[in-house]
Amino acid sequence: MRHYLLALFLIASTPICFAFHDDNDHYFIRNYNDESGLPQNGVKYVIADSLGFVWLATEGGLARFDGRAFKVYSKFQLCLKSVRFVNFTNNTPDGSLYAIAEFEKTIRIKNGEAFRDTLSGLPYMDLVNLGPWSKARIPIPPREEIFSTGSKGYRIISAGRGRYYVYYNQCVVLIDSGKVQFSVNIKDPVSTEVPQLQWSHQSNGKLAGKGYNIDNCITVGGRLFFQKNDLGSSFTNIQPQKDGEFQIVDLQGDITKNPVFRSGKDKVRVLRNFANNQFFAYLNSHLYLITWNDGALMTRLLLKDFDFDKNYIRSAYLNESDGTIFLGSLAKGLFVLTQKSFGTMTVPGEESDNIFYAQAPYGSSSIITPQGFVLTPHQKAVEILQIQDDNFTNKYTLLRDRKQNLWISRERSVYQYSPDAKKIRGIWGMSEQPVKLYEDLTGGIWCGGGHGTISYLHDQGKSKVVQNVTKIPHTTITWFHQDRVGHLWIGTSKGLYELDTKSKVLKQIKALQDAHIRSLYQSDANHLWITAYGNGMFLLENGVLTKLPGGRSQYLDYAHCIIEDRAGNFWITTNKGLFRARKKDLLDYAHHYLEDVFYLYYDKPHGFQTNEFNGGCQPCGIKVGAGLISFPSLSGFVWFNPESVVNAALDHPFIFEAFNVDGIRVLVQDSITLPHNFSLFALSVATPYFGAKDNLRFQYKIQPVDAPEGEWLFTDTNLGITIFNQPSDDYILTVRKMTESGNRSVEKKLFIRVAKPWFLHWSGILLVMFALAGIILIAVRWRTSYLRRKNKVLWQKVADRTLELSEALDGLKKSERNLNRQLQLQSIINGAISHDIRSPLKYLSSNIRNILTKTESEFPNFPYLHIGNLIHQSADQVLVMTEDLLKFIKLIREDKEILTEALSPREILEAKSDLFAGIAETNLTTIEVVADPDILVNGNRQMLEIIIHNLLDNAVKSTYEDSIVMSAERRGENVIISVSDTGSGMPQEIADWFNITSGAEEELHSHDSPGSGFGLVVVKEIARMLGIRIRVQTSETGTSVKLLLSQFKQQQNLDHADVQHR
Repeated sequence: MRHYLLALFLIASTPICFAFHDDNDHYFIRNYNDESGLPQNGVKYVIADSLGFVWLATEGGLARFDGRAFKVYSKFQLCLKSVRFVNFTNNTPDGSLYAIAEFEKTIRIKNGEAFRDTLSGLPYMDLVNLGPWSKARIPIPPREEIFSTGSKGYRIISAGRGRYYVYYNQCVVLIDSGKVQFSVNIKDPVSTEVPQLQWSHQSNGKLAGKGYNIDNCITVGGRLFFQKNDLGSSFTNIQPQKDGEFQIVDLQGDITKNPVFRSGKDKVRVLRNFANNQFFAYLNSHLYLITWNDGALMTRLLLKDFDFDKNYIRSAYLNESDGTIFLGSLAKGLFVLTQKSFGTMTVPGEESDNIFYAQAPYGSSSIITPQGFVLTPHQKAVEILQIQDDNFTNKYTLLRDRKQNLWISRERSVYQYSPDAKKIRGIWGMSEQPVKLYEDLTGGIWCGGGHGTISYLHDQGKSKVVQNVTKIPHTTITWFHQDRVGHLWIGTSKGLYELDTKSKVLKQIKALQDAHIRSLYQSDANHLWITAYGNGMFLLENGVLTKLPGGRSQYLDYAHCIIEDRAGNFWITTNKGLFRARKKDLLDYAHHYLEDVFYLYYDKPHGFQTNEFNGGCQPCGIKVGAGLISFPSLSGFVWFNPESVVNAALDHPFIFEAFNVDGIRVLVQDSITLPHNFSLFALSVATPYFGAKDNLRFQYKIQPVDAPEGEWLFTDTNLGITIFNQPSDDYILTVRKMTESGNRSVEKKLFIRVAKPWFLHWSGILLVMFALAGIILIAVRWRTSYLRRKNKVLWQKVADRTLELSEALDGLKKSERNLNRQLQLQSIINGAISHDIRSPLKYLSSNIRNILTKTESEFPNFPYLHIGNLIHQSADQVLVMTEDLLKFIKLIREDKEILTEALSPREILEAKSDLFAGIAETNLTTIEVVADPDILVNGNRQMLEIIIHNLLDNAVKSTYEDSIVMSAERRGENVIISVSDTGSGMPQEIADWFNITSGAEEELHSHDSPGSGFGLVVVKEIARMLGIRIRVQTSETGTSVKLLLSQFKQQQNLDHADVQHR
């Protein structure tokens, strides 16, 4: 076997270690050192506690190992001045385990944790019948500083729980269950000096000291033995004898088979582990376990070909449940040796020569391959030249029929060989390359082609006939299986088929359409197990197809093969290792009795040379001889006896540790109370397990105490559990470790109380209630005082306001009288205007019209006729303005509703143009009207005429030798009437005043309105009353005034043509 060193870099939570083979076929060896997490490379002692954790005493501190990581205890955690640990002891009545540090400081190990134990807390043992010490109570383990100088020869030697040998002054006393069993004197000198153990080639393993040494004893089977002369295979049994002499006992068992033992060239060295009551003999790179059996010290070989001298091995511990050996080295750290339950058969040559697929039994304990190799465990491979072929590359096809004949395919032919593979008995020529061969229940041979052809081979003596039964196009045949005569299961690269061999009817299983069938296994008449490459495993039971779980790693999605052993276990190969599952668990899962299936995982440390197994061949694995199973891999055939496979124990208890609340480490026993506002609570799980880490499966659930079952969740890869903020309540955190035994689990619970906020406790509620009552009382008193003060202020304000109101009422009465007088005056003015101004104007206008008519008829060339016309027009204009003013004043005074109607802007504009045409003519100005006669607006004619009249009057006054344009145009739903001139322009302050919307009567009574006469104020007020928006634009070149009115809709009914507008 090659010597090699392989560095394994594991996940962050797992220590880095160096795993190597040291010419050892039985153990996989891992070496851990300070780079792996050890505090120091010098391991003095290695032991295990009652939970299965391994503890190491080193020069750099105390360390706990669980198979995945080291937990190192610092001197600050243990309150020590020095972290140098020298030994372990369990010399206590209750079997407690202690680590002994420098200066005889003791550290108790309990429930997987280490903590400092004070002297007053140590258990005591009463010693009896020991002369002057008969009444002494001595702490366990003994502390030399509490005794006098004369006690230095005192020793207590543990022989099991509650059983002790006490040595003092050449006397040995056995105390069992607190009672003295016997007392004997030792004649030969006994040294109490601590021997110096030096594993070196120079010292040849010799120990210092002569005669007996109290530290070179062992307690096996409850008996005390001294190693005679410190080295050698003879031991003195310290038991009372009738003749007064002690019995000399020699080592028996496996050690006697060691050639060095028989020759006596080397001495036997003993490694002592009093804490675990284990004792080992080392000789010639062989390690043996010493036991007491039938009155003899028997030895059992544990390890061979491992050099303790070279590796400075000082201590050892054997995990008897799985055979794992732990060796402590004074210079190289910790060695962990796990048993290999699997072997690998290979052939000499290149690595590609050991890539195997198909195989068949050859004799009682050998196998043969299509390449012609015969392989036998622990023997060199043999080549059978008769089936060798330089061009032969088909490794997937091999069949041994019931008559023991071998069937092999080459290119497009099938060969039948004699049972010893040395003679060809028949050759069948095929239409395509054969890739699968199968013998049915009647002894018939079926052949599957690489392109889907299914053939039956007939042997008619010298005539070899091939019958092509059917063909499945676009696929490759991957498997044949016949469960009953006339019915054939056919696996292909694109699904599973059933073939009726009589009718040749082919039927596809729709649920597995396009699945790449890897293998089929029928455990009984009703259960067909299927592996589909990339799709996982299935169970076809009475026509019902069930998808089986693929494990947490999903490696089983690429399962190759299933073989069942005699115990009802399925062995399943994949590209990532080998799995074992109980058939009953898989059936229970299919029947919904189990939520999941536990798959036990095996990888390279168990004895493989690679984790990648091969498939795609038939058979995919075979049974050989008395229960052996053989699987092909990328590096040889892996073979094993299922009944001899040793598994690391999964049923060890586990502990909670590394409690963390919002980043702060806390100590927890069986319960914890969390603050109500916590954000994150984290903890981790630790358990001793020294197998493949993938087999550790922890699940947890957290639920209120009275709530129904919650959902199980997996811990993270570091076995950590994280719980985020929870409402105030009492919770149970349940954690379970899955084991292989019927999918049972080891459970542990932690009670978690999330505290209520202080205001939800009764005390808090009462405090809040009292506080609220006090606040309410204070508030009522303050409010009452405030209201009283407010009432006084209010009374004063009422008095002041009453006085103000009285004065205001007097003012209103005075204003009313003034208003009445104003109204009377307005009536008088209206009458005066109507009687003294309008009537004369009417008379003047009428007479001037008559005079002009008569003059034109009698004196058509009268030179002042034109002036007369102007006077007539001016009189008419003044009359119109007077009447408009009277209407406006009457409208405001009476405050009546304004009636609107459909108006034609063009008519009004033309009327006003005719009225002002003469005046404009005197200014050499023309008036132009641009308006569509079809345009109608809603409005009041009189009011609109007043607005147009005033605007046109201003335009005529300011325009000289130019033109004035009045227009009306539609703008969406509205109509814009504009009056534009090219005169000197309206002052900007008046234009701004026009563009600002004012209140109803603000402009009539305001003294701040910029004025250009009373007319513009009338225009703005009438526009407000009619809802007309005015926009004025002015400049040095003229003024444009735009009125925005609502367009009259002609489709409205005539009954609604007049709209009332307030």
